[in-house]
Amino acid sequence: MNANLPSSSHGNSLIDAVADWLMDQALGTASLEDLLTECSLRLNAAGVPLWRSAIAFQTLHPLYEAVSLIWYRKSGLQPVGHFPEGVNARTEAWLNSPQYYLISNNLPFLRRRLTGPEAVIDFP
Repeated sequence: MNANLPSSSHGNSLIDAVADWLMDQALGTASLEDLLTECSLRLNAAGVPLWRSAIAFQTLHPLYEAVSLIWYRKSGLQPVGHFPEGVNARTEAWLNSPQYYLISNNLPFLRRRLTGPEAVIDFP
């Protein structure tokens, strides 16, 4: 076991602490940008090796159909993506995205090894 990583039982309590923090903050007035950034940093500190995290959701906004945020460990939060209402979503970028793959295959999650000899890089 790597001496720099917390033990499994210690890690579980750290993850539980992050989950408790997130539930508490999500019910408050914190911005989505702050929630994603802080949650990602806390998960890293708890031993979860996040390289990036993302959130995307549909809105009831009259001009935008959806919003997305992406946080990267090295560069932090990237600008918010707003997707205009009524724009044809069948772009090449969408059709080649992991989100489209999940939805079209009715999958609840997707895991990929992104480094090493067994890396699977099938989404640009």
